[in-house]
Amino acid sequence: MIKISIVVPVYNVEQYLDECIESILCQTYQNFELVLVDDGSTDGSLTVCKRYVSKDARVKCISIENSGANNARKVGVANANGEYIMFVDGDDTITNNALENFAGIIEHKSNVDIVIAHMQEEEKEVSGYDYLLDLLHFSCWVSMCFKLYRTSVLKDSFINIPSELKYGEDLLQNVNIARYVNSVVYCNINYYKYRMVENSVSHTMKFCQEYEDKLQNFLTSYLFGKSVAEKLNSEVKTDLDFAWCKCYLNGLKNVVLYSSNFNCHDFAYLQLKHNLKSHFTMLDMDERILLYSHHIVCIPLFKSYIYYCRLKKNIKKGLVRIGLIRET
Repeated sequence: MIKISIVVPVYNVEQYLDECIESILCQTYQNFELVLVDDGSTDGSLTVCKRYVSKDARVKCISIENSGANNARKVGVANANGEYIMFVDGDDTITNNALENFAGIIEHKSNVDIVIAHMQEEEKEVSGYDYLLDLLHFSCWVSMCFKLYRTSVLKDSFINIPSELKYGEDLLQNVNIARYVNSVVYCNINYYKYRMVENSVSHTMKFCQEYEDKLQNFLTSYLFGKSVAEKLNSEVKTDLDFAWCKCYLNGLKNVVLYSSNFNCHDFAYLQLKHNLKSHFTMLDMDERILLYSHHIVCIPLFKSYIYYCRLKKNIKKGLVRIGLIRET
């Protein structure tokens, strides 16, 4: 019977924390431990954590100085004793059969490194490489939640992420982890109950080109660093480059949607739009995404799409493949 560690980073969620912890302690599957990591809370969250430690032997609490959710999770991983780890945010809850359902998959797929829930597939096994591509294409969950990870993989691969990259840190961490896994199972277990909190990072983050550049540069350094690139054959490198371009466009899309700095009447924008007019007839997307930056950071990406499609001898098929146009 496998042991599962549930790691909960806790920061100023006193009003929700009891509900979160109770949803974990009432699991139908009993072989688990709960690791609460208080990330320097300034409300009564730490008091709540200590109360549960005193009354349930399965619960332990670690208190650290405030350093962000990623570091709190890393501390939790370092102190976890289970064979697999699940992350739950302190203001969310899980269903009481969550661990039982995950354990059922692990028992008949003992080689699996990650199980991803809330997918459309009833059960589908993919390679670590395919999982990496899916992350870059945003076709699977990029959150650290909704998943069960093999503990040994996390202990070997979990990385520090700059504290200023609060939005997108789950994507960065998962892309890094994907490089170290062999088998990933997608399944349609629905167990995680996400709470919409108005003052959360995802609701208060102000997007700007500078932030997107920092995010992309950090991800690139891990995904396409020299030590990694040397190990990839040309076909794999092309696929990853291509998926990375799609990931970059997703980031630029956020900038366009949330930034007030974009000016669709800017002369440089209008000139570029005119010069690339022939290409836009093929694209079923907001052209501003491709032409957002005044220093044209995304024009080389656009050209790489066209180049790649020509290599494949079919421009339309290539654009469909990466999701820039819909198949008709």
